[in-house]
Amino acid sequence: MAKLKLELVTKREHMLFRTGNHNRLSNDFSDYFIEQAPQWTVHERIAPFSRRTTCIDWHPTYMDVLAVSSHGGDIYVWNLHDKLKEIMHQGQGPGGSITEMKFHPCMPNSIYATSVNGTFCLYDLEGRHSQVFLDTLDWRFWYCTLSISQSHHFMFAGTSYGDGTLLDKHGAKICTHKFHKNKIQHAEFAPYCEELLITASNDRTIKLWDIRTISSNKLQPLTTFQTPAVTNSAYFDPYYGSTLLVTCQNSQLLLYNINTMSSEPICVINHPHKFFQHLTPIKATWHPFYSNILICGRYSGKDGDRSVDIIDWVKGETVAKFKDPLATGIVSINEFNKHGDKLASGMGSKTLVWKQNELQRGLIEADTVAAPLTKTMKRTGSSHQRTQNSKKKEQLRSKDLKLICQRYKFSKMKRN
Repeated sequence: MAKLKLELVTKREHMLFRTGNHNRLSNDFSDYFIEQAPQWTVHERIAPFSRRTTCIDWHPTYMDVLAVSSHGGDIYVWNLHDKLKEIMHQGQGPGGSITEMKFHPCMPNSIYATSVNGTFCLYDLEGRHSQVFLDTLDWRFWYCTLSISQSHHFMFAGTSYGDGTLLDKHGAKICTHKFHKNKIQHAEFAPYCEELLITASNDRTIKLWDIRTISSNKLQPLTTFQTPAVTNSAYFDPYYGSTLLVTCQNSQLLLYNINTMSSEPICVINHPHKFFQHLTPIKATWHPFYSNILICGRYSGKDGDRSVDIIDWVKGETVAKFKDPLATGIVSINEFNKHGDKLASGMGSKTLVWKQNELQRGLIEADTVAAPLTKTMKRTGSSHQRTQNSKKKEQLRSKDLKLICQRYKFSKMKRN
């Protein structure tokens, strides 16, 4: 085991197992995002389905293209800038719920999906023939989750019986093993090391695997994390890939350090998101830029608050909320696009897209105040008033510049 861990570190996984003061760095940069959270509102709201939304996925290349799926097996692809390019793929209805869905990284009109009907497919949204990679041919068990490695060399699909199948990028089966004793609720490849795979199960365990050893007869995880309850999801942080975010059904969020592979969580956050049978399970997700920021919908029967919470896990508390009169239901799933400037949320059968008001609302208000002034008034107005207006605009410009600098620094750090 020690030799295997050493091999993992010495290859190219140093980005996954790197150490440093990245939490302090994220805190400094995330403060601006937290300050601007009250300015985020629902920009678009659609209800393409008659049944609840089950999955959301942003296109990896086209940042304004969003796909959502339903409990009836429907898939709706939505272009925020061109409504004429919307696509609806009709599902089979009852018994066809989409359990997981991912865009094909190279073909923009193709989507991978697992379904309660027992299939793992690549759907062609232009009407051409879809590919069926796996089929249980048995209504008693089905595929619950899927994951595509970042380089698209590997695919993984897990079943409701705890079995998992590893496939290559063409859909050819590599191997099938028993990964868990019960349903595999979630699976994900590590962002900077496609040989590492995490699986979360209803047997209250989360296991980290090296897929280079999966093909052998002896199946042994690198480490196993015990959880106090059934888990809805387990996500690697997208920036470093060294922290694991787990959403448990006992209204807790757990964070594990992959560096040490310790079975004890480094942080436990109590958060109201109780499980209900006819509600899409609530899943906490990461912000794409700030490794200390989590996003999670709230479901509490006591205070009736159904906001989208922004959580700083380093502080261990909710630091801000997304609220809007159009978002009155329970928000189960959330996902930012890769630019971090839009957030898609699944709320029952509706889908919401949040974004910050254009030009930071304050700039719009400043222009609105200045608009009634005529040219004569501007020319003959007091010097004090002109100075105050100039200072306001200068402060707004400096905030915009600060945000641009932050994004530039993060993009530069990622390239390095």
